[in-house]
Amino acid sequence: MRYQPIDNAEVIAQVRELVEKRKMYRDNRLSLTQIAKEVGISRSTLSTILNKELGMSFLDYVNGLRLNFALDVIKNNSEELSIEQISLLAGFSCPSTFYRQHKKVYGTTPLANIKNNK
Repeated sequence: MRYQPIDNAEVIAQVRELVEKRKMYRDNRLSLTQIAKEVGISRSTLSTILNKELGMSFLDYVNGLRLNFALDVIKNNSEELSIEQISLLAGFSCPSTFYRQHKKVYGTTPLANIKNNK
């Protein structure tokens, strides 16, 4: 069997199809291993490609998508969802992780963001 070089752009396109378009980021059990299996490459190879092509780790990529989703929910929060509900809906495994990531990226708490969007 002959070695076939990996097309990084194709791998990124497949990852985006799975994670973004199919909204797999909303599953709090989503893992790099799971996506690597779906794409058909090793976990370490996928990690290397993501770091090189996206400039971030898999976890940072997924958490960014989750935060964007949560921000959309906050902006359109007509149902008055709680922070816990929003965090779970976005794919975070617990509200404290959502809170920490939100503060890290936006410099404010989710509650302050909710109040600013009312």
